[in-house]
Order: sequence, then structure tokens, then C-alpha cells
Amino acid sequence: MRGFAAAYAASLAARPVMCELASVLASVLERTVPVETVRAYKRQALASNDRLAGIIHARLPELDPTAARELASATIVLIAGLWPFAHPGPTVVAAVEDPALLAAHVDFPARYGRMIELLTTSLRGPAAP
Repeated sequence: MRGFAAAYAASLAARPVMCELASVLASVLERTVPVETVRAYKRQALASNDRLAGIIHARLPELDPTAARELASATIVLIAGLWPFAHPGPTVVAAVEDPALLAAHVDFPARYGRMIELLTTSLRGPAAP
């Protein structure tokens, strides 16, 4: 499971444009387009989520299809929240150069991988007796 989470995180980190777009999707992009555009996008997004859930389920068969779909959906929300913290603007970069603020630095692949690992573990459900 740790290997899956690390590979997933590395794959996303290698796609910064996608991560950047995911990070502004709900807060900016979806608020500036017509309703029909959002509907078309949401239909495509649901289909993409189902494809991703299928890939996750194939790699982690211990997750049932419903759990794989939930994990797929949660991974996008995690990108949206974590990416901006891992890639702050120049003011934040300058501010966290202070040695007392080292903990404010966010390593996207490491943190994202850990979050995926935790989610995957929790979605597996209780351990069998």
C-alpha cells in the first residue's frame, strides 16, 4: 500500500499543470463559466473518477469498488488543498525561510503519499479477526 501511495504521489507531482488546475477548479474555474459548461465538465469528471476508481481497484483489490471510487474522489480534493501549500507565492516563500518556520514547508509528494496511504488504510475497513 505504501508503494502504491508513493507511486501515485510521484505521478501527480510530475504533472504540475494538472495539479495547479485541480487546485483552482472549484474556487475559480467553475465559478466563471456557464452552467452548461459546468454540467458537461461534471459529466466528464464523474466518468474520469470511475475510470480512476477502476485503476485503483485493479492495483488494490482489497478495496471494494465503492471504496475505490471514494478514494479516487478524495484524491482530487487532496490535490486541491495540498498543492497550493506546497507551491506558495513569493511572499510565503520568503517568510518561511525563517529557520523557525521549517515545519511550514510542504513536500507535496511526501505529504500527498502519506495522506493517500492513510485514506487507503481507512477505506479498507476494520481488520479481519
